[in-house]
Parts: sequence; C-alpha cells; structure tokens
Amino acid sequence: MLKKSLITAVIALSPLLAVAASINLGDYFLKGAENAPGDVYAAGETIVFAGSVSGDALAAGRTIFSQSRISNDVFFAGGTVRVEGAVGDDVRVLGRRVEIDGIIAGDVVIVGSRVLIKPTAVIGGSLYAVTGEIEVRGTVQGGGKIMSSKFLLSGAIENDLELWGGAIFKEPARIGGDFIHHARGKWEPPYCR
Repeated sequence: MLKKSLITAVIALSPLLAVAASINLGDYFLKGAENAPGDVYAAGETIVFAGSVSGDALAAGRTIFSQSRISNDVFFAGGTVRVEGAVGDDVRVLGRRVEIDGIIAGDVVIVGSRVLIKPTAVIGGSLYAVTGEIEVRGTVQGGGKIMSSKFLLSGAIENDLELWGGAIFKEPARIGGDFIHHARGKWEPPYCR
C-alpha cells in the first residue's frame, strides 16, 4: 500500500520536476555573469542575486540583496531586503528593513518595519504597504494604499493615494490623483515641509 501511494505521488508531482528551477539551501550567490534559466528558490543566512533570473525569484533569509534582472515575480522574506535590479513583474516583500531602488514593471507589496523607496526607484504599477515607517522618494506610476504610523513622501505617486496613519510631505512631493486619508480620533492634516 505504501509503495502504491509513493508511486502515485511521484506520478502526480512529475510535472513539477520538469519545470526548470533551481532550489538552493544555505547561503546563495548568483554571480553577475551568471544566468539562472528558470525560477530560483533560495533559503539561507545571506542570499545575493547579481546575475539574471529568467523566471521567478523566491528567497527567505536574514539578508537578501538583489541587483539582478529578474524576468517575472519576486517574493523575498528576510530581516534586511534590498531590491536594486530590474523586475519584469510584481515584487512582494516581508522584511524588517526593506529598500527598493530598482525598476519594477508591476506592483510592489510590502509588509515591514522600515521601508525606503529610493529616489531612483520606479514602480510601474501600484504600491501596497503595511509598515511602521515608509519613505517614498522615488516614483510610483500607479496608485498607493499605505498603512503606516509614519509616511513621508518626497517623490511621486502618479495616481490615487489612500493612506491610513500620519503623513509628512516634502518638496517636490506629488500625488497625481486623489488623496484619501483615514484617521482615528483627533485628526491632523498632513504636515508639509
């Protein structure tokens, strides 16, 4: 009976084995000249993507750093996460400290403690974030839905921005659509510097 179940499981899962994917446990480093021909899955202390990935990238670790050109989606979970390369689709990040400094074609979804969208970052889709603190210095070509105790905008959100929490706007901050601000209790308008 056990043998029959094992054979059935192998047959059922065999299409997954045919997918070009790289599975890595322990520290992982994709060198700048290397190309991963399919999806990359990595788990370890330190994970570095410097080469290109022709599929999705999924990583879990204490420190995750990506300068890669990643063709499809990204999902990173770690203590410190930095995305500096180009991503062909969506980025999803769970992290204590998150920095985005790349060109992202799709949406960015972040759950983290401290988030920084750097001045040279371009997010082609929308930004969704649940954070303690977030600073947007770059450009979000879509809209934003952000829940944060401290939100600072000195970049641009080209569509609607919906915000739960406190806000500070610094020159040359720009919101291209509607600004919807949710507040509980005593409400103070966003502070502009």
